Amino acid sequence: MKPFFRPFLVTLMSLFCTPLVQADTYSLTVAQKNSLYYPFNGAGTGSVAATAGTAYGPPGSASLPISNTLTLPATANSNNRGMGQSSGSSRAYSSSAPYYPGNSTRDLSASTGTTLLLRSGTFGGVFASGLPRYLLGDEITPPLTKADLVTTAPSGYWRQMPVQAGEGFLTALGVTTTAIPTSSVNVTSSSSSSRLVTVASVPTTLVVGSSLLGQPVIDITGMIVTLADYANSNISGSVACIITPAFNYYYSPHAEKSFASQAGQVSVSWVSLVANASGYYEIMTETFAVSSTSSKTIRTIYWNQRSFDAPPVNITDPTIMSVNPIFNTSVPKAVLNEVLAPGDSPTTPSIYSTLKFTKIGATAQLSAYNVEGRIFVEYLGKARIGANVMTHIGSDVVEIVRQADTTYTTTYLGNEILPHDGTSGVMTASPVSGSSLNYYSSVTKSDGLLSYYAERTTSGSNDPENGNPASATAYNEVKFYWLQKGDYGIQWP
Repeated sequence: MKPFFRPFLVTLMSLFCTPLVQADTYSLTVAQKNSLYYPFNGAGTGSVAATAGTAYGPPGSASLPISNTLTLPATANSNNRGMGQSSGSSRAYSSSAPYYPGNSTRDLSASTGTTLLLRSGTFGGVFASGLPRYLLGDEITPPLTKADLVTTAPSGYWRQMPVQAGEGFLTALGVTTTAIPTSSVNVTSSSSSSRLVTVASVPTTLVVGSSLLGQPVIDITGMIVTLADYANSNISGSVACIITPAFNYYYSPHAEKSFASQAGQVSVSWVSLVANASGYYEIMTETFAVSSTSSKTIRTIYWNQRSFDAPPVNITDPTIMSVNPIFNTSVPKAVLNEVLAPGDSPTTPSIYSTLKFTKIGATAQLSAYNVEGRIFVEYLGKARIGANVMTHIGSDVVEIVRQADTTYTTTYLGNEILPHDGTSGVMTASPVSGSSLNYYSSVTKSDGLLSYYAERTTSGSNDPENGNPASATAYNEVKFYWLQKGDYGIQWP
């Protein structure tokens, strides 16, 4: 019997084996042609780089003149400008002999005539233009200083909830400041049973990702706007409707915390919790980078709709009443058109969702389809405040993948079917139904889980293997996914 397996371990190991970036020291034997940096010998008093300090160039020699004279600093057009910051104290290394690279490369192997030598060099001014402040799924905390970036902010100075769209605060300018304004658009047609909305015009603020009539916008073609789900209003005529801009982070009213839910550049506007003695609020906007990696264990879910046979992810913890996916630009709430695998025909109704939580009775599941990418999900319990604020139980970062890698293995009759590495008791088997023949039997273990044993032979594989079935009882009719237990008892493939 030769079933094949799709273990989670393959994906996990690929993450663990990513090489670390290392900084190396290089020996350079070419001319100094850098024109990006100007070294200076003093801080200066100017406001721009050109007047912020006195430029200092490398020494020349009478026998080997360069574009500068012996006493003048490097000029703006010199090829001998050294590596340094735009204002500071960095300067070229000087010696009794001219060791700076000249306007041409020197042959260091020559016994005579070599008068220039690059003793050391720096490749680039910095290692990276910016480092991420947070990883995907991290909590975003309020600033440690006030808006002047100097005065330490006491505990509770900043409101825990960042500024929301449309909120206005009286600031020291003496006017109400709306850090994140909303806008409006005239809707001429919408239905609570359709994703399509007709607008009179398309303002610049109506973009993919913004929200209209209670749903994110996923497409704009002419005057037709496609929403992720049905509109929340029936409109015929011309009605001004609010456009809410998208946020590239997530504030959870359930946890009363902010989370990094999207990789890339993120901006968060904070407001002071209370007004000062003059009745003014302080607003501070931070912009920083969020990494696509995470300090959390990345959970994997494979597409499990239509012809994709991966198992849905079951939510079995009774305290989890709902799962809240926080959609982003990589994983939107829905797509414009359903993905069709080769050979599939369009089916009605179409499936536009990407990551969806459904709960029917005691069965709660996550299904995935249409896109690949990482998404932050929040687990919610019973209602805490009113009907819309729930108990925050926890969170995960989930990787949506189209299909699992396939590993082929052989199991002899009577033996337990195990993952390709032979481990037992670590992962849970999830067979894929499809064959009319029973190639294996199941036995219930003491922990309530099932073990599977080879009971009927399949045909052997092709030799050489070409991926095509060898017969009607081909080995690739026996398929297993292997599930790994995560937090809250959730089994992830």
